[in-house]
Formats: sequence, structure tokens, C-alpha cells
Amino acid sequence: CVIDDGAHSTPKGLTVTQWSASIPDPGYRDFVVVTYDVANLGTEALNGLYVGIFSDFDVNNTTDNDVYTNTPRRLTYMTQSGDYQYSAGIKLLAPSTAANLSAIDNNVYIQPGTMITEAAKDSFLRGAIARPNSNGTRNWSCVVSAGPFNLGVGERTLVAFAFVGGNSQEEMLAHADSAQSWFDRSVAVNEVAAGIPQVSMLVAPSPLRDHAQLRFALPQTGRARVEVLDVEGRVVKVLADREFARGAYTLGWDGRDEAGRNVAGGIYVYRLATAAGTVNRKAVVLR
Repeated sequence: CVIDDGAHSTPKGLTVTQWSASIPDPGYRDFVVVTYDVANLGTEALNGLYVGIFSDFDVNNTTDNDVYTNTPRRLTYMTQSGDYQYSAGIKLLAPSTAANLSAIDNNVYIQPGTMITEAAKDSFLRGAIARPNSNGTRNWSCVVSAGPFNLGVGERTLVAFAFVGGNSQEEMLAHADSAQSWFDRSVAVNEVAAGIPQVSMLVAPSPLRDHAQLRFALPQTGRARVEVLDVEGRVVKVLADREFARGAYTLGWDGRDEAGRNVAGGIYVYRLATAAGTVNRKAVVLR
């Protein structure tokens, strides 16, 4: 989805494209990746931006949880108090430094007013309030955030998280590592056209067995061409070549060429070309 601040009384041109994916393959099915492409499409610089996720997992119950943080993994997670049989958490995948990993005491910040205040959310996002671990058995929430980001006109940044679960603390940590591995291998690195807002493209799954989804966001209306090339640079399949309005789109590829034949196993390149820039993504096809 694409979210912007256009309905605000003083819009700044802040636009966020959210994309998420879950993977069915063994070893990768216990996390969901969520990415936020944060873009400044306004006329003035936007400084001091933070991006974060607040969550109350209520592991097995609503009032008897513990919260822990794992700084090297940029991970905050919750378990039932005194029992790691089930764990669920939030991991920052990108960038590589977190602004805050924190437990949130619901009795202090949520229950008195039935919701967390904007001032408290801002403090948690910035790390002005930070509690690395819970300090008692009661109702807790948690937060993971990144920033600050300073975006000039036309600039953007990618922030990514993973919701991770496991039937034990050790299993959840292993799934957190798998999420980072998949993200590093499979999520696009955007290429920037100088002075122009960049486009973005994300592809899953990789390796491809029978079907892939290509999700991309366009910062402006215009013609876009999406194609699959082999390692020699030859066009295997044109998935789209037409006018698109500004926004987010999804295309599919079934692993077949223009003639409808299954392509051979190997390395291929997904290419998204627009007036705002070009993105190339490598992927492996398994046969």
C-alpha cells in the first residue's frame, strides 16, 4: 500500500510505500518481512524522521509476559513470563543500527489513557525512553525503531522489519537470523537516477520454483517496462511495457519465456526501467 500525508492540514509530501512478504519454504516460514520505502516527494527537506513498529504480542495471555532485547540482532521479543515455550518479536532488518529496542510498560504508558500518547510514541521512537528488558510480570508491549533520517527533496530511504516467532527462544532467534539472510539476499537495492526520485522493486521468492511476484513503486506517472533477462542480457519475457500512474503495483512471472516455454534453471535479472530510474534484481530459477 502507499500512504501519504496529503490529507494533513500542512502536508510535507511524505510518502511511504509498504510491502510485505512471507515465505512458505522450510526454514523461512516463521517470519514476515515488512518494508517501508520512505520518500520525500515534497518541496522542502524533511529532517529527523524515525520509523518504528509498536506491538503487543500477548504471548499466551494478555497480562503475564516478559520482554527482552537482543542488540546484535536488533530484536525485541516477548515470551510468557518464566516460560520460553512461545516467543514472538520484531527485528530491524535495515538499516544496520537501531534507534531504540525497548519494552513498554502498559500500566504506565497505555492503560491510564487507554492508548499511548503521541508524545510517548515520539519518545520511544527516538530512544528518549528505553527499557531493554521488562522488570516484572505484568502487561507489556514492545517497540523497535530506526532513525533519524534526513531526506532532501526527492530523496528516500528503505526501512525493513521482520515479525518473527518460534516455539522456543532458540528457535525464534534462528528464525530471526533466517529473516535477515533472506532479506539480504532477496530484497532489491535501489539504483538512484541523479536528481530524480528513485523507483523501487522487491521480488519474492528467490530462488524461484514456479512463480514469482514483483512488487514495485513508481514515484511519478509515466511509462514503465518490466522484463526478465538472462545472464547474457537477452530479453526472456516482457511482463509490462505501458503507462502507469504513480503508486504501487504487483506483477507475476511463471518462469516461462515469450513462447510459453519453461526457462532453464540458472540466474536471471528482473529489470524495471522508468524515466525516474532503473532497478535490476538478480534471481535464481530452480528446475
